[in-house]
Amino acid sequence: MKKFLFTIAAGVMLAGCGNGGPSKSQVEAALIQHFEQASGGMRTTFERLDVGGCEKVEGGPGHACAVDGQAVIDVGGRAQREALTATFVFDEVGGAWKVVAAQ
Repeated sequence: MKKFLFTIAAGVMLAGCGNGGPSKSQVEAALIQHFEQASGGMRTTFERLDVGGCEKVEGGPGHACAVDGQAVIDVGGRAQREALTATFVFDEVGGAWKVVAAQ
């Protein structure tokens, strides 16, 4: 129980740090939604997802975040793995972070 409470407390403290950009879990949720929409609803997960520092986009909305990892897409019950190394721009829309651009 103590370990669980420590994990929650650490997550809350880390979420408060930074420059107002999305947390790693928010980035992952936004990427899942983005990939599932782009693939016509194919279930997507990520392995070894690493989110670099997110920086506020100058002169525009959102935060640009470097993302590295592996996308795992369920194609007819078969896992298709794709390397993922890109910069995505995330913006908060309606209370949730969304992918608004990819570079």
